[in-house]
Amino acid sequence: MHATSYTSVPIGTGGDAVEPIPSSARRAFVVTAFHRCLTHCAFFTMCISYLVVSSLPRLTACLDFPISLIVFFTVVRQSAPLPQYVEDEFLRYSFARSGADLLLFSFVRSVVLFNLFAYRNQTEKAALHASRASVIGSLLFLAVKFSRASHRLLPLLTTGTAMSVAQFLAFTLIRRRRITAPRYKSSTSGLSRGVGYEQLPDEASPFSAVVDDLGPAAQDLLEVDSQFMEVDRLSIHYRIHRHASSSQVICLLHGFGGGVFAWRQVWSAFSEIATVVAFDRPGFGLSSRPFGNDLQARKVNPYSFQYAVTLTQAVLANLGIDRAVFIGHCTGASLAMTLAMESHPSLVQAIGLVSFTESTTMPAFVRSMFRTKLGKAVIIQLVRTELAQVTLRRSWYDPSRIPDDVIRNYNSSLILRHWSEALSEMVNVAEHHHCMDRCGEIKCPVVIIQGTDDRLSSWAEQKRLATSLRERAHVSRVPFCGHNPQEEQPAAFVDVVRRFLLPGNS
Repeated sequence: MHATSYTSVPIGTGGDAVEPIPSSARRAFVVTAFHRCLTHCAFFTMCISYLVVSSLPRLTACLDFPISLIVFFTVVRQSAPLPQYVEDEFLRYSFARSGADLLLFSFVRSVVLFNLFAYRNQTEKAALHASRASVIGSLLFLAVKFSRASHRLLPLLTTGTAMSVAQFLAFTLIRRRRITAPRYKSSTSGLSRGVGYEQLPDEASPFSAVVDDLGPAAQDLLEVDSQFMEVDRLSIHYRIHRHASSSQVICLLHGFGGGVFAWRQVWSAFSEIATVVAFDRPGFGLSSRPFGNDLQARKVNPYSFQYAVTLTQAVLANLGIDRAVFIGHCTGASLAMTLAMESHPSLVQAIGLVSFTESTTMPAFVRSMFRTKLGKAVIIQLVRTELAQVTLRRSWYDPSRIPDDVIRNYNSSLILRHWSEALSEMVNVAEHHHCMDRCGEIKCPVVIIQGTDDRLSSWAEQKRLATSLRERAHVSRVPFCGHNPQEEQPAAFVDVVRRFLLPGNS
């Protein structure tokens, strides 16, 4: 058994002279930095506001009993000695004279409502009805108590009524919106109920109609050989170059936020040695962005990870491809691994895992924010105006060398029609995929590629993956490179693929 091998790819400097930064560029940098600072401050303020507003229901539940307890032992007690007061209230209980029942009712109400307002119940409609019943029941009990109680209990009754009204308003105005917000779950088979899809005509749409429907920005993502196919009544954008003599096939799988356009820098080099195919998964690039209530009867969630596996197999089958080398970037690497584990052995010749990231779902905090109108608006606006730019800059070792067309491609993908709806649907997919736990099922050769200065996927995660794959994996680190080696160091990237995945073409 051989140990995992590691190499570092040599990168030539090309002898480029370092040019001085002009004063106009420095001024532009300062203006941009100031604008980013203001944007971050605005986002931080909106996040704090969101957290405060979304926490009000649980905050009222937490404060209910402590406030009632303070009123019970201060205002209601007045000057009575504490031992005598406790004895009168608890041991000589009277419905009209004692306030112990109000205190106990406040404690029970706090515990019940806090659990009903908890995050784990925020999408369960049973919590909606239980919360409503609890608050209304509290008001009815207080009304009966008020009609028969002595004036001494008036402060405690007023406190209980005020807290019940506050909890009712917090529930009605805030938490109820979270509970009734749609949330879609996908099982391991990729089936999901209640997921909407963009309705497409029975016949394939003309090329121009598909592009025009996505808006003017779609022109930036078009390739000279862009094509569309229909899979499960979804329009899938793809690109293919068929090599005249080579039997090798390379299938390129983009990561989150990417698409066919993410492989432009290496397309020509790969086309010289093999048949190359790449496609946009639903919600990315120029493929369909299903959302809403269209085609409600459809049960397959196109945004689920498992459907991405099925779609990849379907695209290759439609193109007459029965064996390929799969190269996946970021989340596309997880897709390549799953294909190697679940597909027929003859389909996967080898896999290349580029900047591997195991997580294929949004963080819980982001999913939580998307279930409110305020949180959804904040995230969407942030992604379009700031987060995408910051992420792209962090993806490169040298952000100053990001080509204008690369920036334009990623920006254009964010302003396509129905982009925000598709993002919402992706966030709502609740599935957990742990492909690293099943590395033992992979039998084909594997190469792991990562830039030495990748700030988005950790080197520790790549090493853990290599250890799990053992002798089947080779690790190549690309110097002076960030998260996107296929765009930042395309020549070195192609060289690694040719040497370790396509040795006959090196």
